[in-house]
Amino acid sequence: MLRLIRSPTFQRQLATRGISSSRTLLMGLQTAKAPLTSLNNAATNAHLDLNGTLEEVAARHFSEASAFPEFSPAEDTLLGQAVPLIPDKVPIMDAHALAEEELTAEIQQHFCESSDFPEYTPAEEEAMLHKVMQM
Repeated sequence: MLRLIRSPTFQRQLATRGISSSRTLLMGLQTAKAPLTSLNNAATNAHLDLNGTLEEVAARHFSEASAFPEFSPAEDTLLGQAVPLIPDKVPIMDAHALAEEELTAEIQQHFCESSDFPEYTPAEEEAMLHKVMQM
């Protein structure tokens, strides 16, 4: 980039546009930061109370570069704020799975050792006991 700014063609274009020094342009290019509009919009849409932009919040939390640079400080801040707000998905259980879970919980109350009748599993024994009681 520096080579491009120092080229004679670029210098002529700067002179015609009224920019006298490429150093001024270089300083302007180095200090200009692209806004993280998509991440800031995501934070706004998620109703995160950041008290400023992601860049400002990240600047308060991060004083030096991360040891794991897969996320920028702003992205890391957004993830840190948004992930705890995401509700956990409750697994959908059908009636059979729910009954099996209840039966297993009841079995664990009665059977803490191996069964006296190894031809049946603890679940089968409990089911047979319920059948006998219902008759």
